[in-house]
Amino acid sequence: FGFIFACFMAGRSAEFFSQRYREYISFPGVTEGFILPSGVEITQSHGALTEEKKQKSIRNFSFSASSSDVLSGFPIPLSSEIKMRSYSPSRELVAVVRKPVGSENSDSVKDLIEIWDQERLVKVIHINNCGEDSAESICTDSFFGGLQWSSNSDYLCFTTLQNRKIGTAAFYEGSRQKSKKIGEQFVYEESWGNSMDDIYYTSLWVAKVTGSDDGIQVRKVPGISEDLIVAQPIWTPGSSGIVFIGKKRYERRFGQIYCINRPAGLYHIRVDVQKLFVGEPYEPQEVLLLTENREEDFAPRYPSFSPDGEAVIYFTSGSALSHSSCSRLRKVQWDCQNDCNKGKPMTVVDVVREPEGKEGFPGIYNTSAPQTNNFISNTKTIFESRYRARSVLLIVDIVENSVNVFSLGKAYESGNYSCYDIFQGEMLISYSTPTSIPEYFVVPATDLPEEKKQLPSLGGAAVATLLQSQTWKVLNTTSSLDNTSEFESILISPKGEEKHPLMAYPHGGPHGWTGAGFVKLYSYFVSIGYHVLLTNYRGSIGYGEAALESLFGNCGKIDTQDVMDAINQVCAMDNVDETRVVMAGGRHGGVFFWGL
Repeated sequence: FGFIFACFMAGRSAEFFSQRYREYISFPGVTEGFILPSGVEITQSHGALTEEKKQKSIRNFSFSASSSDVLSGFPIPLSSEIKMRSYSPSRELVAVVRKPVGSENSDSVKDLIEIWDQERLVKVIHINNCGEDSAESICTDSFFGGLQWSSNSDYLCFTTLQNRKIGTAAFYEGSRQKSKKIGEQFVYEESWGNSMDDIYYTSLWVAKVTGSDDGIQVRKVPGISEDLIVAQPIWTPGSSGIVFIGKKRYERRFGQIYCINRPAGLYHIRVDVQKLFVGEPYEPQEVLLLTENREEDFAPRYPSFSPDGEAVIYFTSGSALSHSSCSRLRKVQWDCQNDCNKGKPMTVVDVVREPEGKEGFPGIYNTSAPQTNNFISNTKTIFESRYRARSVLLIVDIVENSVNVFSLGKAYESGNYSCYDIFQGEMLISYSTPTSIPEYFVVPATDLPEEKKQLPSLGGAAVATLLQSQTWKVLNTTSSLDNTSEFESILISPKGEEKHPLMAYPHGGPHGWTGAGFVKLYSYFVSIGYHVLLTNYRGSIGYGEAALESLFGNCGKIDTQDVMDAINQVCAMDNVDETRVVMAGGRHGGVFFWGL
């Protein structure tokens, strides 16, 4: 890599590249945001090169009652012990999961849940204060975890991590227990892979927030089979039950973080929270499977209830073959009075094979979704989805089964959107393009808001200045293999007519995607003199399921040729030096090194 820079960027010092890189790394990113009665709170992530880590901070904004001014506070460092936060429905309380430093090496579980109001620490819940239950560490994973308040803010539900099966060990482990059965001592216990390498099994628990600190504070919900891995729990309306995603304990897991199309079911269990904490024998309730064993209900995820409690919605995978296939949006009508489902699941938005026209709706492409604060009315939900080379906010009416794309207006229709929170009729959203840093707005929770309040810049004045000398566009390319199929790329370039080298940076996956939003790494390369080409080759998400599945059996052929066709198209431009072309990429994007 250093040789490439030496050849392509002769005349520039190492100090130049280092300083420019530091400017980009120090630019803060936003990981989460909340609308509070007093204003807006966001969590920022800062790169700390000297510490070789990322530092998180909390920053608050308040709105002036007499003007349109927005007042900004200083970023306050967030302790590395804090792993998860969740605000109560009224935003009067916040639950904080704290894992004390060194507790991961302790023989006993020391996880805490702190309850804060706007003035003070109200309560500390010790996970090991669980009566006869065996304490387990709180799961803070984005898929298997979850910390959800009951509607009356009296209880919290969450998942915990269990260890590997007793009596099994990897073949390379030196310690062997004499009690292990012959034949099982070398059985390998598989985790969920990738960044989930410490996740094996999970359980469902409830914490008591109100009342005296005396007595049991947390309880494991009984009645759930040990063969069911619990994820994404959420209270039913009235908080008399919990709906959750359950995965069977198959011997092979195949990974989860990049492969959302893994078999699962949507389950419901009634929970009498008062009886659960009185210390008397508790009769386990039946676990009911809400989804059906059919194609439409394959791999459900991220359930959430409508504000009126009349329906629970969830997403399913449209294919068992592609790991990031087009999603379905499904719903189950809910009987709030009897805390049970009414009828069978129904499809709200189906898989789209072929979009109607070039700019037609390609289907839902999302790998995650919020489980609360994701409705702008009792019937309309909003969530992020990949839409060709953009990330958009889709507004779906779950009664009319209609889909619309949210917009702030014509000036905001080419880049990427994100939605962080919805509270009391307002949304916290962001918008960015490859050459503009993210802007953050609080807008009315409607399809087309007519007014907006913009937060002050979150920093990065140096980066914003560098972006003024950059430009971008979406390229359309026709495949040389059949002279018919088309695909898109994003080209980010230095302004001006001077020739610059080209860096081709295809995404991984292969069923991945690159969108028209700000990415520090790409912008950095442009700032030091590269054109950066980001190709959504055939097989990318956001273009319909037929386009995605066209890669089946052709991996290494059409994707490689698509990237080559895009490179040839860009190299024909007057301001591109076709004699200086480099490749970059990770995972499947790195495979293109061998093909090209």
